[in-house]
Amino acid sequence: MKVKQAIELLQELPLDAEICAQWYEKEDLIGFTEEPMSDELWHEALRIMEKWECSELRELLEEAIYKAKNNLTTKGN
Repeated sequence: MKVKQAIELLQELPLDAEICAQWYEKEDLIGFTEEPMSDELWHEALRIMEKWECSELRELLEEAIYKAKNNLTTKGN
């Protein structure tokens, strides 16, 4: 995703909306591979990820919501 696409998506939300977001730049993954990461490798990885239905972040958020619900239920008793 290009930064301009993220900005367009965010502009559709109310300014005071609370969201969960995560993003990476190629530089964030320096050291992930033994050799320097080429632009070609980075772009191919992004192309693959854009086709995935569900990201790990969504699964983690779903788990956090489940745990938060349990915490709030237990706290109320």
